[in-house]
Amino acid sequence: MAEMRSRRKRGTATRWLLAAGLCAMTALAACSPRVDIRGNAAEQEDIVRIRQGVTSATEVRRALGPPSTVSAFDNKTWYYISKREETVAFLAPKVKTQQVIELQFDDKLVVKRIRTYGLNDARKVDRVSRTTKVEGDEPGIFRSMIDMIVRRRAVTGRSRGSYGL
Repeated sequence: MAEMRSRRKRGTATRWLLAAGLCAMTALAACSPRVDIRGNAAEQEDIVRIRQGVTSATEVRRALGPPSTVSAFDNKTWYYISKREETVAFLAPKVKTQQVIELQFDDKLVVKRIRTYGLNDARKVDRVSRTTKVEGDEPGIFRSMIDMIVRRRAVTGRSRGSYGL
């Protein structure tokens, strides 16, 4: 009898240890970072193949794919933009790496200049929180009267007078 109680206690203790271990593993898994890679992350071996004065735009597109964006002023500057973010649990994501490859082409669409920018080259841009007041934002007296008539018609289901007001 005493031996049976001892086995039960050991079995219960084993279950508690197993449950605690499972909870600890779940907690650790929840805290592991989630990695997001965004943009066109070019491989270093593909970037090395691009040479100034030799590589054409067609060859660049074949090696790196389509650019992330093209310059707003002319189509002779291409940008390949990528970044790697890590998010831990419910915290805000942190940018771990960022890369911008700028390719400028000459008139014959051959690479003229290659520039690479990293996270250290990035600048923080503050948003402007001001708003510009726009005319017509607030309804005038005429608009208020029309709204009142339309609402009254919708509630009563009838119009006033022969003009439909």
